[in-house]
Amino acid sequence: MYKSVYLKKGKEESLRRFHPWVFSGAIARMDDGLEEGDVVRVIGFDGSFLGVGHVQVGSIAVRILSFHDVAIDDDFWQSRLAAAWQVRQSIGIYRTEEASFGGEHFSQGVNTTYRLVHGEGDNLPGLVIDCYGKTAVMQAHSVGMHVSRMAIAKALKEVMGDRLEHVYYKSETTLPFKANRRGPDHGERASLPCRLASRTEDRLLRRSAREPRAPGALCQGQDGAQHVLLHGRLLRLCDAGRSQPGPLRR
Repeated sequence: MYKSVYLKKGKEESLRRFHPWVFSGAIARMDDGLEEGDVVRVIGFDGSFLGVGHVQVGSIAVRILSFHDVAIDDDFWQSRLAAAWQVRQSIGIYRTEEASFGGEHFSQGVNTTYRLVHGEGDNLPGLVIDCYGKTAVMQAHSVGMHVSRMAIAKALKEVMGDRLEHVYYKSETTLPFKANRRGPDHGERASLPCRLASRTEDRLLRRSAREPRAPGALCQGQDGAQHVLLHGRLLRLCDAGRSQPGPLRR
């Protein structure tokens, strides 16, 4: 059972209209022992259940993950990510061949670069995932999503299957400045299945490239590791199935 956050009288209305945020001024009290990023149940003044979400220090105190009293577990993450993936497929954003949608023909053909998860729009407040071919870049905008990053990466691999080979986690500039970044070594990249290439590796790889590379293109480093070009930087990638990639570098 999750610990709870209790609202002041009259502060339930926005949640009953399915607004996904609880502001700090709406909270009367919280259960003892809560840590930033924990999953909490939100309870109205009358004792009714309103939602379950991530708690965080700041003006947005809770980001609602579900308005149903459900467990935030592997099945939850897979269900949310699968729904987001199905939407992208249904509207023709992800295309492996020329396609038609709503009577309109997409003559530009293949597109494998798209935003898979866009926060509240996909009922995952605080999470953004962009896909570049078979590489996913995951970004947390809340402490709760940062704490849940490994479970999300695991669910992402389950949902995407062979369409995903690499997951890169990039949240050092998006997490709250004073966030309690729980996790191994208190580092947002610790124990993730990939890491940022060092500046030396970056220069060596660029020097060794014999032809221009498009975003998402893979190339081989001197140590045999694969790298991908994203946003003008070469990022070192490891197998998405690994949970212990070894030492990480900034």
